[in-house]
Amino acid sequence: MQIRSIKWMCGITTVPERFNSLLPQTLQSVTRAGFTIDRVFVDGGGKQIPSYLDSIPLTLRDPTIRTFGNWVLGIAELYIREPTADRYIMFQDDLVIGLNVKSYLDKCQFPDHGYWNLYTTPESHDLVSDPTKGGWVKSHQRGRGALALVFDNEGLRKLLSHAHMIDRPRHASRGWRNIDGGIVTAMNKTEYNEYIHFPSLVQHTGHNSSSMSNRQHPLCTNFLGENFDYMSLLK
Repeated sequence: MQIRSIKWMCGITTVPERFNSLLPQTLQSVTRAGFTIDRVFVDGGGKQIPSYLDSIPLTLRDPTIRTFGNWVLGIAELYIREPTADRYIMFQDDLVIGLNVKSYLDKCQFPDHGYWNLYTTPESHDLVSDPTKGGWVKSHQRGRGALALVFDNEGLRKLLSHAHMIDRPRHASRGWRNIDGGIVTAMNKTEYNEYIHFPSLVQHTGHNSSSMSNRQHPLCTNFLGENFDYMSLLK
C-alpha cells in the first residue's frame, strides 16, 4: 500500500530592512533543510526587491501592518491558498535550521491537540534530563519564540478562528507584537498545547536586532548546528 506524502505549506515573514542582512541566510538554510518556500511575506513597500527573490512568490504589504499582522495574515494566506494541506509552517527571517529537518519532521508523530515550536530556549532544559536525546516534550506553555511554528490543518483552523487572535489587534500595547504569547494563549484556550524538541531544530540569528523592539531571549544552547543532519537522530 502506498503511503500518502505529507503536504506542507511554508512561509517566511520579513521586512525590507533585512533584504541584505538576515533574510538571505534564512532562505538558504530553510531550503537546505528540505522545505519548498511557498511564499515570503514582506511587511513594507517602497524598496527595490532584490533579484534573489525573483523566483519566490511574494506578498507585499504597503504601508506596513507590523509584526503580528504580517504573521497572522501570512499564515492565513497559506491556508487559503492550500486549505487541504497537512502541515503549515511559518518561519521568521532571522534563523538557521539543521539539515533535512523537513524529512525528520515527516517521520515524527504530530501531537494530538498540539503544535510544534522548533525553537527551544535554555529555560526549557529542565524538561528533560538529557537535552540532546529528549525528542518532543510539552513546553512550559509560555510562548517563548515564534521563529518556526508548525500547525496541522485542524490546529491552524482553530487558531485562526479563535476570539483571542481576532481581538488581539485591539490591545493598545501588545496588539502588534509578542506573536508567540498570543498564539500559545489562544491555543491553550482551545485545549491545544505547544511542543518543543530537544535538541532544538533551529537557532536564532537576529539576536542583535529585533523588528519588534522586544527584549531578546538567550540563544539556544542545544542546537546541533546548521550542518547537522537531523535524520541521523532516527538511527
